[in-house]
Amino acid sequence: SHLVEAGQMLVLLETIERPLYITRAWCIFESYVCIARDIPMSIILPEKAEKFFRETVQNGQIHMLSRAVGELNVRQARASSEADEDLIKKLILTDIGFDRVNHAVRSKLIDSFLELFRELFMQPG
Repeated sequence: SHLVEAGQMLVLLETIERPLYITRAWCIFESYVCIARDIPMSIILPEKAEKFFRETVQNGQIHMLSRAVGELNVRQARASSEADEDLIKKLILTDIGFDRVNHAVRSKLIDSFLELFRELFMQPG
C-alpha cells in the first residue's frame, strides 16, 4: 500500500470546527489503516486554522475540538464514488465493524490534537 511505502500520513484539516476530513470515507479508512499497521499520523493545519486552534485552546473552548472528533462516524461518511463508499464500508463491516473503526480513529485524532497542542504551545515566542 502507498501508506506503508510513505511511512507516515499527514492529515490536513482545513478547519478544526467541522473538518471535511471526518466526513470522508476514504480519509477515515486510511486513518484506520495507519492505526492498524502502526503507521505514524500527524495533523497539520493551515495558518488560519492553527491560529484558531491556539485561540480555541487559550479561550477554554476545548469542547469545540471534542465535538469535531465526536462527529466522526464512518457509517455516515461519504466518498465521491458510490462504488468506493460501498467498498470501504463493506471492508470495515466485514473486518472489525463501524464502531471499532470510529473509536480507533477518534482516539488517534485526540492523540494527534494533543501532540499538536504540545508543538504549538512549546514553540518559543
